[in-house]
Amino acid sequence: MRTRLERKGTVAVVKPQGQLHDIEDAELKKLNAALEILLATPAVTTIIVDLSDLTHTNSSGVGPLAHVHDKLMHEHLDRRLIVVVTPHSHVEQLLKITKLDTVLTIVGTEDEALKKADKTHPSAA
Repeated sequence: MRTRLERKGTVAVVKPQGQLHDIEDAELKKLNAALEILLATPAVTTIIVDLSDLTHTNSSGVGPLAHVHDKLMHEHLDRRLIVVVTPHSHVEQLLKITKLDTVLTIVGTEDEALKKADKTHPSAA
């Protein structure tokens, strides 16, 4: 598995690929570390986590989303998290089972996420 990280102005896109399923997994730790760095970067106003290329994950794999959402809600009120999932995928089902779909902004494509980011922070374009 590998994780792509890309900055687009004030927007950061994190895109893990492959599998995220074990809390001790090195790639899951890399994803957590990347998200922590982005949270500590004031110039990043929107974090997009694109899960559309995940082939498998479980609750450990989506745990970082809950952590980032919690930090944004309590410490970084001027920033936001957008999650990209392929509609009708196992990841979307997992977000529903864990009820994360009720608190996260979820869209179907990275382009949709970038448009949402642009509406919130026009300097992101």
